[in-house]
Order: sequence, then structure tokens, then C-alpha cells
Amino acid sequence: MCYDHAMMKLGVIGCGQMGRALLGGILRACVVREADVYLFNRTPEACSQIVREFPSVHVCGSIREMAALADMVILSVKPAGVCSALAELASAEGKKPCVLSIAAGVTLATMQSCAPELRMVRAMPNTPALVGMGASSFCGGSLATQDDLAAARRLLEAVGIAVELPEEKIHAVIGVAGSAPAYMFTILDAMADAGVSLGLTRGDALKLATQTMLGSARLVQESGRHPMELRDAVTSPGGTTIAALNAMDAHNLRYAVIAGVREAARKSEEMSRGQS
Repeated sequence: MCYDHAMMKLGVIGCGQMGRALLGGILRACVVREADVYLFNRTPEACSQIVREFPSVHVCGSIREMAALADMVILSVKPAGVCSALAELASAEGKKPCVLSIAAGVTLATMQSCAPELRMVRAMPNTPALVGMGASSFCGGSLATQDDLAAARRLLEAVGIAVELPEEKIHAVIGVAGSAPAYMFTILDAMADAGVSLGLTRGDALKLATQTMLGSARLVQESGRHPMELRDAVTSPGGTTIAALNAMDAHNLRYAVIAGVREAARKSEEMSRGQS
């Protein structure tokens, strides 16, 4: 189907943290009108936080009710609840909405086996989406149209960036982006600890380290230069930066990061096989 984004009617099944974050970004970016949003949660009270912030959204009494109203439905439930939600969507009479699933670890094949007639897009956002700085990948099922994929991209870009990739790449995405906020938090904590050991307060050390990480990432994004080129630009012969880098190399920092990313991807693939 062809979407008029200003008129798209959006459903959200599951009003947990990531569902709320994605919907909040979508509404604040004016991608969908507040009055064109329909919520469903097994525990209706879970929708109350969204309704307080966006009072014109609608709370549905059932998934089947939502299916009759929405053009696209964000599925934001735990993996164990995916099949039952899809089956309810598929059982609704009339037109069927496209499903944008952000359920972790549930493959398109698994979802298609639960509801073969539904159009589906699978997405993998990460937690910085909570502050509008997420990095998501997405891929379409066999029935998804180009309009479905364009609509999914527009929704995901409301909370960061979105990259369309084949589903088999999702394990690599989890290693590089999905699990990666934890790596960044660990590095920030280590830098703050080092600052404290050198006489800074923890608050000052963490503030400085956090801003440095933000600024360095922005510099890579906006300059278009390779990270190693930017690193070389601030590494003077015989100076403090090369001394620090040499010390980190001695402790295999680079290889530890690569090993961690690869292990996250391996574990994701293992868990995905368990879901099949």
C-alpha cells in the first residue's frame, strides 16, 4: 500500500520502555499525528504514561480492534509474546496492517510462520533511541513492499539513524550497535575511575569523559574523515596522546573491543537458533 505519512495510522503493541521511546520520538518529530496513534498492552495501565504525555492517543481494548484501525503496527513485546500477538492481528477481518517488529531475537521466518499473510519488517534499535540518538537496522519480509520499508525507515529515523540491511547481517549489527552502548558505558566508567585516581571528582571526570565521547563521535559523523585520520591529527610525536595509546595497546584494548563485538554477534546467532 502507499502511505501518506501525514495520514498514517500507527498502532503500538507493548508500551514498555522501547515502545514508549520509539513512539515519543515519532510524535515529537511529527511523523504521525497524535490522534492517529492506537495503543494496546495486556496490562492497560502500562499505557497510562504515554497517555499522560500525549492525551490524544487512543487505547484499544484488543489487538483485533487495533488491526482494523492501523496502517502499520509497532510490535514491542517480549519474544514469547510475538506469535500470539501476530496471530491476533492476522485474525482481524478486512485489511491487515504491516508489522514493524522490534522484538529481540525473533526472525522474520519465525514471525511469518505465525502469520503467513502479514507484511512484516524486522528492526533492531538500540537504547540510545531513548534520547533520540539510536542506531537501528531493519529488513523486510517476503511480503513487505517498498512503501512498507520507507514507512519503517521514517519511523525509526525519528529516534536516530536507520540502515536497511539483509537479515543475516543482524548479528553483526547487534555486535556493533545493539550491545555497543554497554561498551561505551564501560569505557566512560574506566575513564572516570582514572580521573578520580588523578585527583578529579567523579562528577567532573565523568562530565569531561562523556562530553569527549559525544564530541569525538560527532566529529567522525560531521567531518567524514576516518577515525584513524582524526586520531593521528591529535597525536603529536613524543607527546601525551601517543604515550596513552601505547599503554592501551600494551593492554590489548583494540583487540579486546574486536573480540567483544565478535562474541556478541556469535551469542546473538546462537540465541536466534534457539528461537527457531
